[in-house]
Amino acid sequence: MKLVKKLTKWAVTNLVAAGPLLLAAGASGQCEVAKVLSTPGATMGYFGWAADMSADGNTALVGAIWDEAAGAFSGAAYVFVREGSTWKQQTMLLGADAAGGDQFGDSVSLSADGNIAVVGATTDDNQAGDHAGSAYVFSRRGSVWSQEAKLTASDAAEEDHFGQSVGISAEGDLVVVGAVWADDGCKGDPDCNSGSAYVFVRRGETWVEQAKLIPSDGASIDHFGSCSAVSGDSKTIVIGALSSGLSGAAYLFVKKNGATWTETQKLTPSDGGIGDRFGNACDLSADGSSVLVGAAEADLPGACLAGAAYIFVRQGLVWIEQAKLIASEPVGLARLGSGLTLSPDGQTALVGARKDDGEVPDSGSAYLFVRRGSIWRQQVRITASDPEQHDAFGNAVAMSADASTAIIGAPRGDDQGLDSGSAYVFNLTPVLGDVNCDGSVGVADLLILLGRWGPCGDCKDCPADLDDDCDVGVKDLLILLGNWG
Repeated sequence: MKLVKKLTKWAVTNLVAAGPLLLAAGASGQCEVAKVLSTPGATMGYFGWAADMSADGNTALVGAIWDEAAGAFSGAAYVFVREGSTWKQQTMLLGADAAGGDQFGDSVSLSADGNIAVVGATTDDNQAGDHAGSAYVFSRRGSVWSQEAKLTASDAAEEDHFGQSVGISAEGDLVVVGAVWADDGCKGDPDCNSGSAYVFVRRGETWVEQAKLIPSDGASIDHFGSCSAVSGDSKTIVIGALSSGLSGAAYLFVKKNGATWTETQKLTPSDGGIGDRFGNACDLSADGSSVLVGAAEADLPGACLAGAAYIFVRQGLVWIEQAKLIASEPVGLARLGSGLTLSPDGQTALVGARKDDGEVPDSGSAYLFVRRGSIWRQQVRITASDPEQHDAFGNAVAMSADASTAIIGAPRGDDQGLDSGSAYVFNLTPVLGDVNCDGSVGVADLLILLGRWGPCGDCKDCPADLDDDCDVGVKDLLILLGNWG
């Protein structure tokens, strides 16, 4: 501690030089706090394919679409909880009638308190036929999870792929499920694949279908239902149709007269191009006044399939495009917009780019964007601490309500066998100087900084370089001391 006191005294005498640096303290960065794996893991399990997180950031749900827990490609979903500074697997969720080929975990969603989970099983074979699909609702009492319901469409049909997307309200009493291969948009064509979506509500201890949603202009191969999200107040739903028209579309529905859902607007990007897949992912703010839509295969100048995400805001009864979110340095084939999430206040967006070059070619990354007024800016680019080629880091992303904690899936990580998958938990608001990511700035951080003193061998892997000048020196020391504690 004598060394710390001496350094602190020295820093005080240099406040004039340190002032601008100390003002920068508290700026957001990335701080990986945990890497979670499924138990048991499975080769080709694709753990991390889908993910969601509770509002307080203490519960995470991760889908493993090809897990073998109930047979080949049966799928599974895993619940993790934070205990102190560690993350532990609480349970593995499976449907009571789980079977091989279900692809359970293709989509997942959690209520705000983390006690209600809905999981899609896109290719479940049920009474309606092969690959009709289903979704399962689970509830937690204490630390015990139990299946509450199995949801299927009232007019389910073979190959509907019901469960491709799922969304749940903050209270956990309303669920929307997408069926991307349903054939409602072109009667008489068994291969129409126009898509549909279904709304379910809990009445007492029973879940009932409240409404079926189809777009007013549905057409063949629209794949309406490619993404689904519910506003926190349960009054607005957004449904993606990634193949609608040339570039894709998203549709907004508003609840009126208690149980009636009415389409209010079709969203399309102002600069959409052929095959953008606008609508492959979507999310809503809590009050339903902001919507985030991914276009993972949008082309940018000099960067084909770089991807993008669009923010739309409601002004009166009309929705307008507010911003197009792209990487500050777009990379071709990155597919930004693969996974995304919007904070309840609509001020923060986390967008995955599952094929971004990251620190390793084709390893994946995620981008954090923040809104100030009506302007959106990229705040930080997030990568895994141990990236590997083809990991698909960013395929799924989720955040806590205050945007301080995030979980990011990498379904093709190889920790437990080829493509077994993994997921990473990040602190999105670390204090500058917390080099070891333990939540405080102290002696351990100081020792790391002193041990890395001098030029960084690799500027991208130098956590003690707090001012990003590729050198650990006096300025970095001043920043650390200014945030001590």
